[in-house]
Amino acid sequence: MAIADENAYRIYVNQRFSEITGYSIEELLNMTGWDFIRSEDLPKLEQRMKDRMAGKPVNTLYDRIIVRKDGTEVPVEMSTTVTTWRGKKRPMVIIRDITERKRVEHSLVEERNLLRTVIDNLPDNIFAKDTESRFVLGNVAVAYFMGAATPEELLGKHDSDLHPQELAEQYHADEQEVVRTGAPLINREERLMNHATGRQEWQSITKVPWRDSSGEIVGIVGIGRDITARKQAEGERELLLAQIRGQAQQLAKVMSTVPEGVLLLDAKGQVLMANPAAEGDLGVLVGAQTGDTLRPSLEQAITHLGDRPLVELLTSPPTQGLWHEVMAGNRTFEIIARPMGDGPEAEEWVLVINDVTQEREIQRRIRQQERLAAVGQLAAGIAHDFNNIMAVIVLYTQMELSMPDVPPRLRDRLETILHQANLSTELVQQILDFSRRAVLERRPMDLTLLLKEIVKLLERTVPESIEMGFTYGTDEYTVNADPTRMQQVIMNLAVNARDVMSEGGKLSITLSRVAATDEIRCVTCGEVVGEEWISIAVTDTGSGIPPDVLPHIFEPFYTTKEVGKGTGLGLAQVHGIVKQHEGHIDVTTKMEEGTTFIVYLPTLMVHEVAEPSRAVEGAPRGHGETVLVVEDNANMREAFAHILELLNYQVMIAPNGRDALNILEKYADHVALVLSDLVMPAMGGKALFYALKEQYPEIKMVMLTGHPMEQELQGLQTEGLSGYLLKPPNMEQLAQMVDRVLRGESE
Repeated sequence: MAIADENAYRIYVNQRFSEITGYSIEELLNMTGWDFIRSEDLPKLEQRMKDRMAGKPVNTLYDRIIVRKDGTEVPVEMSTTVTTWRGKKRPMVIIRDITERKRVEHSLVEERNLLRTVIDNLPDNIFAKDTESRFVLGNVAVAYFMGAATPEELLGKHDSDLHPQELAEQYHADEQEVVRTGAPLINREERLMNHATGRQEWQSITKVPWRDSSGEIVGIVGIGRDITARKQAEGERELLLAQIRGQAQQLAKVMSTVPEGVLLLDAKGQVLMANPAAEGDLGVLVGAQTGDTLRPSLEQAITHLGDRPLVELLTSPPTQGLWHEVMAGNRTFEIIARPMGDGPEAEEWVLVINDVTQEREIQRRIRQQERLAAVGQLAAGIAHDFNNIMAVIVLYTQMELSMPDVPPRLRDRLETILHQANLSTELVQQILDFSRRAVLERRPMDLTLLLKEIVKLLERTVPESIEMGFTYGTDEYTVNADPTRMQQVIMNLAVNARDVMSEGGKLSITLSRVAATDEIRCVTCGEVVGEEWISIAVTDTGSGIPPDVLPHIFEPFYTTKEVGKGTGLGLAQVHGIVKQHEGHIDVTTKMEEGTTFIVYLPTLMVHEVAEPSRAVEGAPRGHGETVLVVEDNANMREAFAHILELLNYQVMIAPNGRDALNILEKYADHVALVLSDLVMPAMGGKALFYALKEQYPEIKMVMLTGHPMEQELQGLQTEGLSGYLLKPPNMEQLAQMVDRVLRGESE
């Protein structure tokens, strides 16, 4: 505080004045009041003092800058007044150092400016409202969002001035709830209109109570964050997740339906994933017992799959092709392994497991069928020439035996020759049977009648130590079959069954009708027996078939019997006859318990069938009719001629079809029947048949063949061929055929 005289010299100063200005009291008493005032402030200060002395109203409190003795400036709060000093009115000045206040004020201004800069540059919408929900603060972002040019345009406005009425009422209610309860509204997601862009945007809104220094709620502070991009990303993510889930479900379905096993292993051999097929395969490959679940057997890392170490399957190339072959008991698997991971060592392994047991079995059966076909083709190739040779032997032997006064010793020898020739013929027939090249004479027949006759025959021939049994139901058991071939099938199976029960047992034949199931599968071709079938089961209680023998039982010339006791053609013949009847065959066996062979034949729905066999009448004789014999084999040609002459026929001969036509040009009126071979040089029997049909339709024709060409011959019969005979025919067969044709009887 300082008091001045009329000339502005100080007449009194206190100690604090001295401290603020930096001058001593003595120095200040010799100075005017303006000596430490900045020159630019002097005019204002002098005018203020004059006005004060003149009694005019002036501000009594103002801020000034004074210059200290050391030249530094100090902000002060200055007030001037008039006081009475020693009886006179004197001007008095009071100054207060406000350096700290100015520093705080400056700091507050800087902080406010910084806060404002931060708020205005934040992308979020920041605002404050009073208790009536009127804007008292807003940043640039919220002003832009609301369509205002500056934040100041928002001040004092209500939501109803900016939003539709319904939305404004909702915001007002939310904010009044915050003011009333003091509970903040956190991250409410709302869809709002951006007034600047005109687009709908998603905002995450947070509103908290605004309190004064006493804790009283004076409004709310809000933050709105644009989450449109996030919501779009979430939508895209949800869509992507839905797609991934869908793909995962599709992949799971694919994996569950893939017939091969797919397995994922880690580097230690632990199972990470396995589809159902792989779980089933692993139950076998890792040694799980029947009924065990997969997981207990895989608690430890896998070290082996079947008979192969896992490391070998993962790291060693297959010996052949792309797949490793693995055996597990009687099952065969193919396994391929592929590494996963980008590093030098595989992090995981994908294994594909393929159970090829059935495939290998089918391949084995196909190879067996190919071998049978090859043997059959060879048999068919030699059958013609062999039958021609045997026909000559048989016919001449029969012719000599028919002569009167044959010496007994010679008759015995001729009968031996005939017997051996017939055995040779039967052997060729067996070969043709298993190769499915034999000519069948099929007709509807009741298997019940046939089997009853066979069982009666067996009961008279099998040892008494073997018990016979025949079981059948009340169903109809009609098939389209060759009775002779069917008898051969049952007899072969029964004889084999008898031979394996040298110490006695039971031989059972069961006739039944069966519906198709996946359980019924042909043991030779592997096909599943479909539809409905008639089955013939031949069961013995013998020693069973060893596993190493079972795959070969239908192969021709394969036999386990002693030398001289079997040709190895019995089951091969059974197989061929069954297949030629469009049937199937199965076999089940168990060591020391017995074997069952089951023949499946297609059903035939007829009610009246012929008897399985009929009596053969005596050989009929001719009445001098002329028969033209056409045969390229000279011996065969002569044999047929001699037999026919013995049967009282006139005979003409020709070596081929062309010569036969030349003979017919002259003698067609005399020829009643042409007996022709099928395969001949120059012109064969088939060409001759068509020539006769065109030129001499009244002449009948019978075909002779040593080749198994059943379908072709049956086709010729539909075109007018009178009949056919297989070489070598015996004398009775030939006589009956010629007689039947000449009498005009149908076969």
